[in-house]
Amino acid sequence: MPSYFPGGKSDSIYENIFYQNTRGTSGAPKGGSFYYCAPNTYNDGVNFNNCYAYCTYGYAIGKGGSIFWNGGRVVGVYSSTGDTAARGYGVLLSGGNGSCWLNNIDFISHYRGIWTVQDSAAGSNREVFLDAACVDSCFIGLHVTDSCYLSWTDVWAASCDSSCIDVSFTGDGVITLTGGTIFNAGAIGLISTTARAMSINQYGRVDIDGVTVRNNVRGIEVLNSARTLPVNIQGGTFYANATTDVLFNSYTNVYDNIFEDPKVIGDSSNTNGSWRIRGNKGINGKWAQPVAGIAAPAWSGTSYVNNTGFDLEIYLREGSVTSVSCDGNPVLVYTANTPVTGLSVTVPAGATLAYVGATAPAMAVLWL
Repeated sequence: MPSYFPGGKSDSIYENIFYQNTRGTSGAPKGGSFYYCAPNTYNDGVNFNNCYAYCTYGYAIGKGGSIFWNGGRVVGVYSSTGDTAARGYGVLLSGGNGSCWLNNIDFISHYRGIWTVQDSAAGSNREVFLDAACVDSCFIGLHVTDSCYLSWTDVWAASCDSSCIDVSFTGDGVITLTGGTIFNAGAIGLISTTARAMSINQYGRVDIDGVTVRNNVRGIEVLNSARTLPVNIQGGTFYANATTDVLFNSYTNVYDNIFEDPKVIGDSSNTNGSWRIRGNKGINGKWAQPVAGIAAPAWSGTSYVNNTGFDLEIYLREGSVTSVSCDGNPVLVYTANTPVTGLSVTVPAGATLAYVGATAPAMAVLWL
């Protein structure tokens, strides 16, 4: 070890191997990797079982499929040096790979922990499956730069400097995250003080279901207003994120999450209205920040008519009221004038929101 296969590699098993590269980046990545198969070189039917590698460059996979990782870890040098020159990786899927399975394995302290790449000859990777995989203390934990289908169940992505997960599809790829946690982006602080739990750029579809996002400098951020495929964020829990929980943009749907300290913000540069926020506990029960770039409509006397042409979700607090109604249907009734402690009211386009009481509540608005 290390293993370099200029002609490709297939039908092999590596098991219970310990490797430590004491030469740093000398001869790398070919000579300094735990396993290196050149891009666009046939690489098929290889299993890595319980292998431990301490090196700047871990696994580089050529093209092919049926590559399996079961257990083990790859540890680099990013958290101690920054690795800005070598830009190492835990695993590089260099294009043209399908049926790649990464199960119960750790990628720690790399410039990129897991990296999928679009090769000019081999094209995009196809299917990548992560199950209880871990990326931790990298510059970017998972970096998707092709158009693959990637499914990650039981996520652990933590303590990365730029993004714990960076989705930079080159075309209409799909990424699905199910369960687990994105945690502590920005903890190392060698490069970035604006680290994100997850960065999502222009292309591809993103489905995030049941993921906890906590203690990050910034949360999940959709960074492009020209998206044509959706980002769906549902069933998650958000708390203790410093600046944002979700920065949403075009084609972002935020449904049925729990926000303990809401920081859900719209991109004021996006005017196409193709996003939806609905049924999020914590926003409803406490208070929502107004969406950037959208003025909250003023109360006119004791009622507000929704003439926006969109259904709205209106969040109320404070004031002093005995009742709130929508088109004459009560949504809140008190026996005496009482401050509103936190109320979400769906107001369809054309409907009238009214209150009876001494003082109008304050309000913020999100599109539905």
